[in-house]
Amino acid sequence: MKNLSLVVLLALACLQYGCQDEEQPQPLRSAEVQFSVDAVSVNPSSGGRAQASQGFPQGTKLRISIQQSDGTVVYSLKMVELIQIGDSYISEPLMLQEGSYKVTDYIIVGPGNQALFVAPKAGAAMAEFVGQPLPRAFTLLGSTVNHISVEVVDASLATPEDFGYISFPVDIAPVTGFALSVFKPGLQQSVAYAAATAYITHGADTVHRQTLAPKVNPVIWNAQDTATYSLSVVQPGYAPYYRTFKLRELKETLGSRPLVAVLAPALTIAIKPYPENPSRIQLTAPVGTSFRVDWGDGTQETISIRPGEYEPITHFDHTYPAARTYQISVTENLAAITDLTMWYQRVDTISIVHLPGLKVLSLSAMVIDSKGIDISQNRWLQKIDLYWANTRLRDLDISQNPVLSYIDLGGAPLSSQAMNKLVDNLYTSIVANNRTGGYVNFWSANSYLIGPPSQASFDKLHKMINQHGWRVHPIN
Repeated sequence: MKNLSLVVLLALACLQYGCQDEEQPQPLRSAEVQFSVDAVSVNPSSGGRAQASQGFPQGTKLRISIQQSDGTVVYSLKMVELIQIGDSYISEPLMLQEGSYKVTDYIIVGPGNQALFVAPKAGAAMAEFVGQPLPRAFTLLGSTVNHISVEVVDASLATPEDFGYISFPVDIAPVTGFALSVFKPGLQQSVAYAAATAYITHGADTVHRQTLAPKVNPVIWNAQDTATYSLSVVQPGYAPYYRTFKLRELKETLGSRPLVAVLAPALTIAIKPYPENPSRIQLTAPVGTSFRVDWGDGTQETISIRPGEYEPITHFDHTYPAARTYQISVTENLAAITDLTMWYQRVDTISIVHLPGLKVLSLSAMVIDSKGIDISQNRWLQKIDLYWANTRLRDLDISQNPVLSYIDLGGAPLSSQAMNKLVDNLYTSIVANNRTGGYVNFWSANSYLIGPPSQASFDKLHKMINQHGWRVHPIN
């Protein structure tokens, strides 16, 4: 009976005070949250909306207000640093406890604490231009870094009331920049939006660099209205677009329209000259053919293929003032070029996509930093020579070159996968077109053959030798 009473007392104690091995409530964990900036380009008069690439001036920050779901204020217009990653911006991490929150104010401010972009609030006139107006609810978990994207609109496009604010707690900054669209020639005499890179310089200083998407791009930096700036728009395969301007005058000229830059097709070479030697390019074309050359250092000239004592003069030299990267572009009469030759030069990239008549590409004894050369548009290419070139070449797609009969890649650092692809493309083309008597150099100092190739590719090389009369160095 005593034992029964003891059991009953213990049970009552457990019910009243809780059993000790019952799970205890766990404390809330801390969680990290970062906010990204999603700028939206809008035209309030037409209701248009498009994503805008972001180019904020240096020193731009985020001012943000955050409340708990019950309305408790956590931050009120807290100043937060923005981190630029490529062409995107993300805030420095904020530490909060796990739980539900909402963003109630979200303003991008410039170096002078002026509002540049603002997240509209629900019910305001500008809210129609974003997918999720404020307040922006979110839930934090402590097991991961939480990323929240908030859409913002140019603050100068409307009044604070149109964004849902009684007034901005910071000044509205006038837009210190302009809109820019880049186009390239398309099919059937049309034009198409193009991606590119824009550089703005003030004297010798580059004050702004921006990657441009194929659309209307806001180009914004900490500009002075009356200062003189130079704009250059660069894209491999096209001649650069240049414009010198004063921002106030440019905006008066443009009005509400974007500046339009139309790029011209070109042979382009990003060259790093040796200061002790002139840089030389050699272009083979009929005598009398002329080209327009921009050497990339401010020098532009017309060059022509001239008759010589024994053969036409096809080489052109230029001496650069300093050892840095310059963008050479050659325009006009590109279809007449059948041979491009360079040697003992250093280049970052080279684009030959607009040379439809090219038959020979010879870049021997070169230092080439590019990991690939696009030869897909050079269908008449017969010879590609990279002999003794110190190159980072990782791939060479020859699937669109049905008449190639000479390939010298001696020492190129192709992987086995890239080498197998090249051999397969070459063998398939040789068989399909019954091409005999060609030459390839696939020698490698490290592995005998570049790659090295697989056994299946090795067998195809032997078939090229035995059945189609090709010479494959160093096999035969």
